[in-house]
Amino acid sequence: MPQLVGPIPTVVEETREASLAEAQIFVQSFLAAAETRPQMHPDAVLAPGGPQFSTHGPKGGVVMHLLQRVERGLAGEVLAPEDLALEKEEAVADQDMTGTHTEDPHTFAQEQDFGDAAVEVKDKEARKKAKKEKKKAEKKERAAIRKEQAEE
Repeated sequence: MPQLVGPIPTVVEETREASLAEAQIFVQSFLAAAETRPQMHPDAVLAPGGPQFSTHGPKGGVVMHLLQRVERGLAGEVLAPEDLALEKEEAVADQDMTGTHTEDPHTFAQEQDFGDAAVEVKDKEARKKAKKEKKKAEKKERAAIRKEQAEE
């Protein structure tokens, strides 16, 4: 059997811009088909029995979510730049009100009484500091060597 070398040649006979109405119809039909046919689903998994929906099911994961946002945008809905940022801010505000969240991981570990985790944070900070000091010393050493070489 001959082996293929390189990409399979393709010929594009015509390209044209689609109107918003055509794009909306195309995206809607794709999303409808992807819900019933796993082979069209972007998150599909190839199993011995053929393509199957991923663990997210026919409604999909991130890619399907983004395609649904595109569909809503084409329909004229004004979308915020992603509500996840707002949800995160609200979650942080809720946690701050209950007193169970702090931005500093060391303080957070102490608040939660994680014990070993707090020690790990301290160790990590100490390793970072030692590494930084070592690099600084090496940099000074190299500068001194260059200075000596320049004087010679």
